[in-house]
Amino acid sequence: MTFLVACNYSLALGRSIPNRRVPSDGPPFSGRREPLGERVQGMARVEFEAGRLWSGDQAATVRFLNRPHLLLGGRTPLDVARESTAGADLVVRIIGEARAGVAV
Repeated sequence: MTFLVACNYSLALGRSIPNRRVPSDGPPFSGRREPLGERVQGMARVEFEAGRLWSGDQAATVRFLNRPHLLLGGRTPLDVARESTAGADLVVRIIGEARAGVAV
């Protein structure tokens, strides 16, 4: 949502937003972690898909995201998604398998 607002604002002013890598955690521009915006987008996708899995039941969604999962090595889906977009992709894939009826 914030990105969309920033894009609309820049378009209204006739300016473009420079494509810069925003440093996340750790030393600036260390290259070890993805930009914060990409990780936030991945987490938003995980939350959206988890909400779809539990048909909008917010309590069940929160329980799922905060409960350790065997396919994630005993870590919570939220922690895995928070680390990287690859982690978020893995959690979304597990959610997709659950929606398809695969035992996860």
